Amino acid sequence: MNTVMRTVGGVIGGQVIAAILAADTIAGTDVPAESAFTAAFTIGAVGSAIAVIAALLARPSRPRRVAETAEQPA
Repeated sequence: MNTVMRTVGGVIGGQVIAAILAADTIAGTDVPAESAFTAAFTIGAVGSAIAVIAALLARPSRPRRVAETAEQPA
């Protein structure tokens, strides 16, 4: 499941970035403008921050167990 979600996220992210770059080009060319790259990286950073927050909130909290040590014979 982890691999599927990572693949789907990568594909969707790639398409969103491609759409942003294609929407803002230098006049008369197919070359993306610098502002398109700025917007794409900003959206990517915000998306990454949201993913980190979601991962931290989704983590189950488990009580820590103290490791039991066997007594060594003297």
